[in-house]
Amino acid sequence: MTDGIAASALEPPIESLRDWKQIVRMFYPVLVLVAGIQVLLWAHWNSLVFTAIGWDNPKYSHGYLVPMFAAVLMWLWRDESQPIVKPVAIAGAVLLGIGLVLCAVPFVADNVEMSLGNAIGKSVPEAIGVGLGVAGAFLLIQPRIDFANVPMRDRWIGFGVLMAAEGLRIYATYNAMITPELFSFIPALAGVFIMAGGLATMRWAGWALLFLVFMLPLPGVLDKHLSANLRSVATRSSNFLLQTIGIQSHYSGNDIFVGPEESKLGVEDACSGLRMLTIFGALCFAVALLCGRPLWQRIVVMLSWIPIALMVNIVRITLTGVFYVIFPGNHEDLQHFFHNMWGWVMMPMALGLLLVEFKILTHLVIEDDEIDAPPMPLNPPTGKPKTSKPASSLPPAKKPVAGNGSSGGTGLSRSGVAGTSAGASSGPPQKAPPRQRAPN
Repeated sequence: MTDGIAASALEPPIESLRDWKQIVRMFYPVLVLVAGIQVLLWAHWNSLVFTAIGWDNPKYSHGYLVPMFAAVLMWLWRDESQPIVKPVAIAGAVLLGIGLVLCAVPFVADNVEMSLGNAIGKSVPEAIGVGLGVAGAFLLIQPRIDFANVPMRDRWIGFGVLMAAEGLRIYATYNAMITPELFSFIPALAGVFIMAGGLATMRWAGWALLFLVFMLPLPGVLDKHLSANLRSVATRSSNFLLQTIGIQSHYSGNDIFVGPEESKLGVEDACSGLRMLTIFGALCFAVALLCGRPLWQRIVVMLSWIPIALMVNIVRITLTGVFYVIFPGNHEDLQHFFHNMWGWVMMPMALGLLLVEFKILTHLVIEDDEIDAPPMPLNPPTGKPKTSKPASSLPPAKKPVAGNGSSGGTGLSRSGVAGTSAGASSGPPQKAPPRQRAPN
């Protein structure tokens, strides 16, 4: 056999799920990881249910997509040199589909959800759906984990991370600290990954696990504080923009009075921009992970998350005030219409600003590996250019040869003038005239 061929490539291909012995031998490390995650889901289920309840708030409605995107990151960063076993992938797709259906039952069929809850327990269908979905996702991703060769030191590190996370959860639960209790699930999950595959698994799944932070609601105190400050900033900035473009306005508290009639434009809590801030923050972090830009550009993208979100919200409130002046009348219906419309416009507007930022960063600094060859001349010649030999490659000039009676041809005299043929002149060669001296 040829050296350097992976062991998995030398194994006979798996044709169907009937080769269960070979499947277990190949995927038992993944099955161990999935089993550990299932136990962790069961232990933290109450916290996860509380987190999902927070997703009903429009500020954190993106929380449903965060675990899915984390699974996509694991898929994109998997070892592509390892082939995907199709029968296992099909089984994973079936499990994932069943899990998504069970998780979607409360949203599409309340009666079915109530009957299932009364029969087997409240939130049990969702628990089964999450468990099946997680198992199906890992069978689709099919990570190759070298379970047998994980150093014992890494296992102890993973165990320590898991115990520290569980200790944080116990302490937070005892002291009624909701946010640390919810957050403890993420380091506990990292500990399970390290115990199953060692620290090397963090190169593959570390950023995906960190991205799960965006599924957690903000602490109540921070939510209230940010919402109040964002409302104040949006009110004052929007009033300044309205006055800058020539519209009469002034503000009192969180209310802006626009136009000669002083129509009241209230900046409510839902208009504070906190929802845009949380959603766009998760989006910027995802873009920073996926874009193939230098590290400093990724950091700039993350730092621009808050200014872009604030700018988009201020523009939305300002344009609403402009329409108040253009369309006088029943402003309550107008405000309701624009509130719903701008909800669909704000994210594309923020993405457009992010694209402009990428263009600026691209042309702001030229990296060493992007330096091109010297530019072409301003007026390049048309057609095929003629190449001239350098002076050093020209043949040496021949000395003038004196003509004789037996040789013909032409010769060059010292004066550089072609001499006469030797056959036409039988006398000695003519001497060049003496060089005239220039007068002083």
